[in-house]
Amino acid sequence: KFCTMKQYDNIQKISTGISGLDKILLGGLQLPMYSSSVSRNNKTQGIIITLKGCKGTDKTMLAMQVMHGITKSLRRYNGEDALLAPAFFSLDKTHDQLNDILLDFIISQCTRKMIKLKQDLRKDSQYNNSLFADIIFKTDQKVYTSQEQCDNTPLLPDDLCARIDKYISEGIVFYNIRTNSLHFRTAQSKDTQTNMLFERKYNLIHQYLCDVNRFSGDYTKIDDFRNDFFDVEFNSTEADDVHDNFIYTRTPAHRLTQIISKIQERQNKGKDEKETRIIPCTVIDGISQVRKQELEGFEISSIERLLRDTSLVSVIVIDDVEEDMFHSDISIEMRRVENDEVNYTTHQLRVNKSVFQMTAYGWHQYKKRDYGIEVYPSSHLLLHQKRYLPQSIINTKNGILDRNYLQYLDFSKDCDEKEQYVDYDKRRVTEEYNRLRYLYVSRFYKALSTPDDVLGYLLAQKNTAPDGKTIAIIGYPNTFKRFLAIGSSFCAARKGYHTLFLTFDRLSSNLLQQMQCPAFASMEKALPCVEGITDEQDEKIVNYTSVGTGQCSLSCPYNCSLKKCKRCYDYLHVFNVNMGCISADELLYYLEEQLEIYFDKRGSKIKRIIFDDLQKVDFCFPLLKSNDLFFAALKNFCQKKGVDLMILCDKKAGLVNELISLSENVICMCRDKDPRKVTFLIEKFAGNILPSQIYEITTNHIYDLFECDFSNCRLTVPDNIEEIGSMTDFWNDSWKDGCH
Repeated sequence: KFCTMKQYDNIQKISTGISGLDKILLGGLQLPMYSSSVSRNNKTQGIIITLKGCKGTDKTMLAMQVMHGITKSLRRYNGEDALLAPAFFSLDKTHDQLNDILLDFIISQCTRKMIKLKQDLRKDSQYNNSLFADIIFKTDQKVYTSQEQCDNTPLLPDDLCARIDKYISEGIVFYNIRTNSLHFRTAQSKDTQTNMLFERKYNLIHQYLCDVNRFSGDYTKIDDFRNDFFDVEFNSTEADDVHDNFIYTRTPAHRLTQIISKIQERQNKGKDEKETRIIPCTVIDGISQVRKQELEGFEISSIERLLRDTSLVSVIVIDDVEEDMFHSDISIEMRRVENDEVNYTTHQLRVNKSVFQMTAYGWHQYKKRDYGIEVYPSSHLLLHQKRYLPQSIINTKNGILDRNYLQYLDFSKDCDEKEQYVDYDKRRVTEEYNRLRYLYVSRFYKALSTPDDVLGYLLAQKNTAPDGKTIAIIGYPNTFKRFLAIGSSFCAARKGYHTLFLTFDRLSSNLLQQMQCPAFASMEKALPCVEGITDEQDEKIVNYTSVGTGQCSLSCPYNCSLKKCKRCYDYLHVFNVNMGCISADELLYYLEEQLEIYFDKRGSKIKRIIFDDLQKVDFCFPLLKSNDLFFAALKNFCQKKGVDLMILCDKKAGLVNELISLSENVICMCRDKDPRKVTFLIEKFAGNILPSQIYEITTNHIYDLFECDFSNCRLTVPDNIEEIGSMTDFWNDSWKDGCH
């Protein structure tokens, strides 16, 4: 069974296997649409992609990933038996080198996939055996030394060999591409061989093809690892060199001639068949090794026609040259960028030519990891969607009460696609009147006209689901900004919303010490388990027992209130970013991965993000500070995800003006001489409130602001509420002088 044009009549876009590159290509790689009734002799078939860049920009690795991703996508679409093996030819790398690169990439990708699937609680992704490790590694041949022989070797679990897949999915055991072996993590950061467990079983990918068929059962339900392993034709011309017994080394031009002959041979083998044999992807790497004068001697048009006739996708890797001799359909440039200001080097790529499809403009950052190239789409792609302005022109014909179809889709994502337009057309007239009626009813009866209502809405205490609102909490140092944010996270936890604390270079132990529920003191008998209280000072509690065991002390008179509090902490999560040259594009890339984690089988995700310590961006994250679109992209990102964003910032931070301008809701905080008295200034509120209202509210005891009865966490706002006309005093620091 061979792959033919007819089998791909309905393919539109396929994944390249690199999620960031797929986004730059606006959904994936566009294959030409063919009609099976058209004669093959009247038109060419496949497309040609050129990867162009200077040496050291990882072009070979990107080409390898694209070849693997395209082939894997086509195998999933059309079945593994319908495709021939892809081909990867290189003029400057050996057969063994290419095999090693591909195997390292595949195994690292599989182990990373196991870790990600372990986090997805919607699926039964429990790796409790050693099936994967037994197939890929020599688990019957222990490399590590015993505890008695090597003091530096940590004590390993007794069930390591029987449940090694479990430890891979938990990140305790990892694949090291330097040693081609499994290692276990240690406290030391050095890359040594003392922590090596098992070596890779084979060095050639075709040797795994029989063994990977054992992936079945539970592993198939999670993801088919077998689909990652398939045969690839590498530099087969090397075998011809050995048999010919040449006394001299073949030149790159000779090797290129052999590669062309090999591709032509594949084409000729299929001429006797009724249907043409097609290769999913062919890569020619290192073509710049051929001298320009010799390359001009080749008939480039014939090479292009041969590649189009034999492969659906062909990738040609060349070094940076003045003139691209190939007439490619897609051209991708790769470059190295030196940032002299911060003494840092980044790598970027762009699509500078595309014939069959639209692509995202501009340069996009990428990094090489153990599991391949990661591409971080530029913030411009997030902010500027295709056809946005033309679509806006179409929508201007509608009145302001009429919800256009795109807005309707945002509110009906879970509806059946076949009924979406029918429901829209049926409900649009009725909704216009209802929206108008609600606007005035809420104006007189349901307006959030008090700080109690406003704070309750912003801090998730009211029955409002996260909808993508942005909240800025700005104030002087030590004005309980974090206290307010933490209180809001516990309010949201009581309603079943997960909150992600996005922290910058913060010790986890330090953050945990501050993650105490502000409403804990209001609970009846809310004291931790204790063994006893001293006779001399009744208020001094000694001999704390371990609450983490989930068991109360025998002397606990309170039945351990912390047992109920434990439920709230299950909804709080931390994503810490260490200081350094982290770009906005890379941060958003990993933030999106965090938002795709499911915390239960019902599909609960993170719905709130608390951006902590924004002022650290001024001193520790130069690339974030220099990106003018960072806040705009972050806000737009959260709005599209329907995730509430709360940002904490000191009043003197360098990015405070951008924060105020882009946030729909702004709460300013000022601390009085009394250490417990704090003033809240609701400067900006985008909810349903009377125009131009600025509220001032002072709490005499900040620690009494939140109350909890184990069923709901609520605010206790005092009655000393005033409406002020200006925030000038606060921003000119005269407010602070008045407080003191």
